Amino acid sequence: MKPVKIVMSAFGPYAEREELDLTSLNSRGLFLITGPTGSGKTTIFDAITFALYGECSGSTRETNSLRSDHANPDTETYVEFTFSHMGTIYNLKRNPAYERPKKVGEGTTRQGADADLTFPGGVITGSSNVTRKIVEILGIDSNQFKQISMIAQGEFLKLLHSTSQDRGEIFRRVFNTDLFLASQNILKERARVAHERLSLVENKIISNLQEFRIPEDQEELAERVKEGAIHTAEELFAELRALVEQDKGKQASLEAEGKTLNEKIAKQIEVITDARHLNRNFADLADAQIRKEKLQEQEKEHESRKQSLVSGERALYQIRPLENDFLRLKREEEDLTKSITVLNDTIKDQEAKLLLALENYNAEKAKEPERNELVAEINSLGEVLPKYDEAEKLARELEANQVLLQSLKEKLVELEEKRISSETKKSELKQELEGLQGLDLKLLTGEQEREELERRAENLLGLAQSLETVAELRLVWSDAQAAYKSADEAFATTSQIYFSKERAFLQEQAGILAGELEEGEQCPVCGSTEHPLKAEIDPDAPTQEELNALGEQADQLREAMHKASTFAAEKETELKQTEKQLITDGQKLFAQLDSDFSLETLKDVLVKAQGENKSQQEANLTLLDQLGEAKQRKDVKEKELVIVEESLESIARELKEKETERQELLVLISQKEGQLGAVRSSLKYESKNQAEQVLQNKRNELDVLKNALSLAEDIYRKLESSLDNNRTLQQSETTRLKQIKFKKIEAEKAFEEKWLELGFASFEAYKDALKTEEQLAELKKAINDYEQAQQMVEQDLARLLKATENKEKQDLAALEVEKQMLDDGKAALDALRQRISVRLEINIPLLVSIEQDLAGLEGIRQYYLVLNNLSQTANGALAGKQRLAFEQYVQAFYFQQILFEANKRLRTMTNGRFELIRREEPLDKRSQTGLDIDVHDFYTGKSRSVQSLSGGESFKAALSLALGLSDVIQSFAGGVEIDTLFVDEGFGALDDESLEQAIQTLVELAEGRRLIGIISHVNELKERIERQVQIEKNVTGSTLKLI
Repeated sequence: MKPVKIVMSAFGPYAEREELDLTSLNSRGLFLITGPTGSGKTTIFDAITFALYGECSGSTRETNSLRSDHANPDTETYVEFTFSHMGTIYNLKRNPAYERPKKVGEGTTRQGADADLTFPGGVITGSSNVTRKIVEILGIDSNQFKQISMIAQGEFLKLLHSTSQDRGEIFRRVFNTDLFLASQNILKERARVAHERLSLVENKIISNLQEFRIPEDQEELAERVKEGAIHTAEELFAELRALVEQDKGKQASLEAEGKTLNEKIAKQIEVITDARHLNRNFADLADAQIRKEKLQEQEKEHESRKQSLVSGERALYQIRPLENDFLRLKREEEDLTKSITVLNDTIKDQEAKLLLALENYNAEKAKEPERNELVAEINSLGEVLPKYDEAEKLARELEANQVLLQSLKEKLVELEEKRISSETKKSELKQELEGLQGLDLKLLTGEQEREELERRAENLLGLAQSLETVAELRLVWSDAQAAYKSADEAFATTSQIYFSKERAFLQEQAGILAGELEEGEQCPVCGSTEHPLKAEIDPDAPTQEELNALGEQADQLREAMHKASTFAAEKETELKQTEKQLITDGQKLFAQLDSDFSLETLKDVLVKAQGENKSQQEANLTLLDQLGEAKQRKDVKEKELVIVEESLESIARELKEKETERQELLVLISQKEGQLGAVRSSLKYESKNQAEQVLQNKRNELDVLKNALSLAEDIYRKLESSLDNNRTLQQSETTRLKQIKFKKIEAEKAFEEKWLELGFASFEAYKDALKTEEQLAELKKAINDYEQAQQMVEQDLARLLKATENKEKQDLAALEVEKQMLDDGKAALDALRQRISVRLEINIPLLVSIEQDLAGLEGIRQYYLVLNNLSQTANGALAGKQRLAFEQYVQAFYFQQILFEANKRLRTMTNGRFELIRREEPLDKRSQTGLDIDVHDFYTGKSRSVQSLSGGESFKAALSLALGLSDVIQSFAGGVEIDTLFVDEGFGALDDESLEQAIQTLVELAEGRRLIGIISHVNELKERIERQVQIEKNVTGSTLKLI
């Protein structure tokens, strides 16, 4: 992918539409993007990244803040980006979501995010759709694009100096190694789960063993179970299983004994039950005889109840219904007589009222001419009312126009006062701005001086650090020489002791051999059969093991001496090289020094130069603060002047508009006054309210007359109808009264004949015998209860006499004592059996559970050991091994490729002196490694930490590393072609030679197919790079041009 053209509108610091056509660069080469700090150099890459992915390049930039603060409300915010890829030209336009001032009225309105992509054969619209298509076309997402195409300000130094862990986080994002980290975590989690399962089973076994119920006579076994551990579980399990088998045997024996006792107890219960039943029969016989005597005493009362029941039933069911008929007819006769009397009175009253109602009705009908006259007047007034509305409307309009006219006059006076005030303010602002001319040039000069002083301060600081390094190296070299001398003395002393001990040992061997010689036997050394002077055994001679240990100690000291010698030589070489480089750097900074100056002289000159530079920086900072404050005042005044000039134009326009409105309003008021006079001349009443009141009065009067006629007619008709109905009812009720009187006489006669017929001597005798149904039911129940009790007592007497015939009462207390003895024996047996049974109910399931768990324990333990070993291996946690996790192993592969590519540039930029290497071993076995960087110095033949590089060397190494990272990401992205690279800042720390080397590296890189843009304000780059994008910054925003 190569950029062709970039268009930015109201984007970042660019207030207007800015176009950057890159076709003049011939799709390859090196160009510079230069401009003041904050002018918008990095914004060009932001624009490309935003156009492609809807995101910015930096982590601190957000898409909701991309609209330029300097933009006009009418100017749209967007980026249009044209690029070529695989021979195809793509045109992409994207705008962010942003708030902009409303074009009409006050406040803001929100512009939604959108994008469209045009290419041969298709158009894609919508922000997310376009982003997906770009990822499909380029084959990389936004994060990969930013890593490949942009070396951001400070980011590549961060990559160089970051820890192994931080570098791993970067590689995880870039190379998507999360899968390998996830594999590590999965193995770790599975190992944890397996360990928990193993612990769970072991704890369960121990818990089940400790929950075992052990008899009280097994105290020693109970104590061992209580203190039991998993390694003794098998042994304890065997003993507990034997204990369960013993309890099973005891349980069977006790159940047999219990069965025999149960049979005896059942037989005794049967005897007691029969005895208790016989004694109950004797008691019931005595009770039955008493009940029979009581029934005999109640026999006369029983006969009286039977007689009362017969007479009561006759009175209630045969005579009472006839009495009720007679009484009902008598009440109907009385009620109907009263009703007819009231009806006769009502008819007389209604006849009188009817005559009055007829007279009133005829009088209301006679008022018809008066009603017709009111209707005519009402219709006439209704037709005139709309003209009153018209007159009121014209009066309101006239009054409103007059008020508006007065308001316009006041507004014109107010505007004229504002115009005069604004003119005065404009004159004052121009005078103030004239006094602030030339401020931008002073600020630019001050900024350049500040940058120069900062660069000098960095160089002085680097020289001071080099002086400190030389002092530290001298101490290290001195210590190394002392260590070598000490190691040499220790080796010499130990070697002397070893040789002495070795001679003693050999002599000791001769003494041992002499002790074994016998007279007459040949010596195995000399062959002599005589041994006059045998060698004697030395009691202080060492053993073979002691001599070997002393030899090993001497070898170790010899090795330590050689190492100390080598180390001292290395430090001496390093010290000389560092001093040589320090003198070279000092001569570059202080040309006034002699060629043979001392380090002490350099230190004094350096301290003085740092003090002078610091004073100059403080003076420069004070000047910049003063110029900044003046610049802020100037910016404020310029904005105020623009506002005042815009206000004057607005006031002039408004004055003209208001005067036109005033003239038009005067004409309209004259027209309204004429129309209002014409309408009012045709009206009878002074106002519409008065006319409406008269109309309402007429309507009310008409309503009264109509209502009176309707009411009179209604009263007359209702009275007439009611009188007819009452007369008809009078005739009907009189006839019914005669019929009821006849029926009452017949009913009374039948009632008297019936109570005489049934044997009642008088009406009072009938009343005495009469009872309610509830009373009759009580009599029946009492009679039945007596007869049933009499029958039951006879049956009981016969049954009980037969049951007790030839028998005697039994002694229940003696029988109960015999049963209690049997029960006590059974309870003791059951208690013992229950204890064993409960123990078995608890112990048998525990025994089964323990047996199952023990059977599977070894498999679970082996499974955990395998998983734990895998987890520790994958996570780099094996004790005594290199701590390299699975993900770090994969990342180390990518890292090796990155370093390979980086060293191609680093060797060029350092004249073959430095090479970046991956640290293979950690400083100690407890730390994880794999992504740490060392630098190999071919001048000294030694490797050291990248932290020891100077500022310029660090920049070269970091630039090489960033370029290598970009190359590797692109090569592993599957055919991705990104032929554009932006490098943001970082060149200020380089000397002339290093700067030339870095530029030459980038030039060689650009001579291929790449287009490389350097973002910097370093002046030396402006002199070395011809093609430039120059950015200018002012109060209204930034502008750019390609030269």
